[in-house]
Amino acid sequence: MGITSKQKSKDTLRKLAKKRSVFDLDALFDALGTRSRMTVFRRLRQVGYQHLLRVRAHNTLLELLRQGRIGRERLQDVYLYVSADSKRAAEQVAARKKLRASLAEMLRVATDEEVVEVLVEALRAAPEIPTPDTVAGRLVARGVRLEPHHVEQVYEEHGLVPGKKTVRQGSRSSRR
Repeated sequence: MGITSKQKSKDTLRKLAKKRSVFDLDALFDALGTRSRMTVFRRLRQVGYQHLLRVRAHNTLLELLRQGRIGRERLQDVYLYVSADSKRAAEQVAARKKLRASLAEMLRVATDEEVVEVLVEALRAAPEIPTPDTVAGRLVARGVRLEPHHVEQVYEEHGLVPGKKTVRQGSRSSRR
């Protein structure tokens, strides 16, 4: 959007705001000559719609914190807003830490050593590729802590398909 169309959008939105204190998305569509929600919100953002509408933005959470109606705990690099009741707040912090730990494990990528373990276990299971659950179970029994979704990642990276037959030893295709 060029300077003139940005200015035109700003003027159009100002006129609409002066004419009507409350307006819906359809009114914005009509005023801006578009049917795209993205375009409407992009143009509102570009012209600074809080200032345009003369609305003061409130930080509700900060107000509630100052009033003692909620609490705030620092959790690594972010703040977690919690109950003002200390017992309930401790439960909420513990639940968030548990959630973070499980998400971290879920998003973790298998190490090179773990990838080798998965591939070896998949090949040991000849004549066909075992399911990720089977491989994960076998690895856990051997002390390698991997979840089935980690095994699935390795399978995808290496083009392995559970249930697919493996090449028999001594066959012509394995000598190429």
